[in-house]
Amino acid sequence: TVDSTLKIGEQPLRPEFDVTLAYNPASVLIPVARLDGIGFTALGAATGGGFVAGQGGVMRLDGSADPIGPRALFLRLGAAASELTGQSRAAQWMLLQQMVDEARG
Repeated sequence: TVDSTLKIGEQPLRPEFDVTLAYNPASVLIPVARLDGIGFTALGAATGGGFVAGQGGVMRLDGSADPIGPRALFLRLGAAASELTGQSRAAQWMLLQQMVDEARG
């Protein structure tokens, strides 16, 4: 027989991690970017040991520290994240659905 198990382990889920809080609107790099015609930047969290990276957003390069619109949740799904979920893409979607269900209460 062939025994197959899904080894997921403990995945660190940190959806509350918000990279927009580290944005410095007074950075000396912002005027340089504006001179090149760049008016916006997207700040996104990168995944580490889990497939949920955290929150990010789009920022204006006008000195404002507030994101434009709502923050977005950054995930790592698909083949690139399969090693985090026991080589199973189905497990990724199952864990994501479970996370959403638990967040809704």
